[in-house]
Amino acid sequence: MNTLFKSSNIFLIAILMVSCSMFTKKDSILEQDEIIVDEINPGVELSEERTLLDSLLSDSSMTIITDAQPFYPIQRTVEEIVDEVETLKARVIEYESRILNQDGNLRALKKIKFPHLKHEIIMTNGSIVNGTIIQENSDKITVKTQIGQLTLDKANITTIRDIAPNEPDVEFKGDATEEIYSDHRIFDGQIYNNGFRRADFVRVIYNLWDENANLVAKDSAFVEGSDVIFSSGIISDTCIEPGHTQNFRVLVHADSSRVSYVTREIHWNVFE
Repeated sequence: MNTLFKSSNIFLIAILMVSCSMFTKKDSILEQDEIIVDEINPGVELSEERTLLDSLLSDSSMTIITDAQPFYPIQRTVEEIVDEVETLKARVIEYESRILNQDGNLRALKKIKFPHLKHEIIMTNGSIVNGTIIQENSDKITVKTQIGQLTLDKANITTIRDIAPNEPDVEFKGDATEEIYSDHRIFDGQIYNNGFRRADFVRVIYNLWDENANLVAKDSAFVEGSDVIFSSGIISDTCIEPGHTQNFRVLVHADSSRVSYVTREIHWNVFE
């Protein structure tokens, strides 16, 4: 019995000690809160500080967080990138259309056949008129130009000169050497471009005739000319620039005993 009484007393004493320690800890926490509040706002009680904080939070007119520029740059959205790509596409299409229009205009200009201007007329005031004289009398001349016909007084003209055509003029330069064999003949020589434009794909042709003007044999060969790349992309080495001389060699297979005389000619083209 005594043992049970002692155990009950010990249990009660333990409960009282735990309760006292909890109250003491709660009071210490409150005291620490009061100390912190006093350090922030001296002279303001804890209850007053909490009341002030609640009033600030309940005030809807006060903005706690304000809008500001982000510290780090925000990446562009997918919609903005798509818009920029569409804008670039539109610019590329516009640029390509301009190029096509310019090419079309150039092709149209190349198809226009301008009249060949045969005369250069120098006026007394220093101006120059290029055209072709189509009519003339004692006082006036009528000139056909690229923009139409003009009538000029001879009193206002100082000089009239011929204009050389802007085209090739390929001709033989002297006689060619001829090697005669029983079954063929070889011709070596030179040709000269005396014109004002390049001659393209220049070819020399030799014709062999009998005494009755019957063609015995005919053959041709391209000249050993300068290299040219045409606008179509074709490359040729059979061109002759203005003022240049090139060699040729033509081999004609024929029965030499039948040949009475020989004729020759030059063919060429003009390309861009």
